[in-house]
Amino acid sequence: GFINTPDALQESLADETAPLQFANLAELCYITGEEVSSQISDSSASFCWKGTTDTGDLFMDIDVRPAPLPNSELTGHSGFINRYMENREKVMSDVATILETQPDIYLAGHSAGVIAYIHAWDILKTYGASVNLHIYTYGAPNVFSAEASEEWKRMVDEYGVDEKRYINIDDPVPF
Repeated sequence: GFINTPDALQESLADETAPLQFANLAELCYITGEEVSSQISDSSASFCWKGTTDTGDLFMDIDVRPAPLPNSELTGHSGFINRYMENREKVMSDVATILETQPDIYLAGHSAGVIAYIHAWDILKTYGASVNLHIYTYGAPNVFSAEASEEWKRMVDEYGVDEKRYINIDDPVPF
């Protein structure tokens, strides 16, 4: 899961003599080597999906055959969907627990962390308007088929998803 930043680093960030002030910094976290790290508080929950880090991840990246998305007959990138499905029981159990007390869920990912979109898809198809979903990805390729992309856009509009997708137009990995 997430590991809270060491006290010494937090103190140095809050040091009033430092050239950059981080007074509004809520919390810094490190991601461990798991596929997905989560952090749950009284007011929100965050899930961060890791990017490509080893040879096994490269095989996942290039497995582009279509596969059905969770709770749907629409399809997407099978490598990413299969990796999500390996973790689905745990992350959706966490989502169910979180939604018992509060509706805010944040998803993030870098590169292969586009799996966050599959997680978001599953959450919206399962819980719909009962969740306030925020998703942020960085350098992530496309994960949905054309038809699934249209359905995603519809769900974003219908459920008011806060979505930010940052891409590098010179990225060698196609999106």
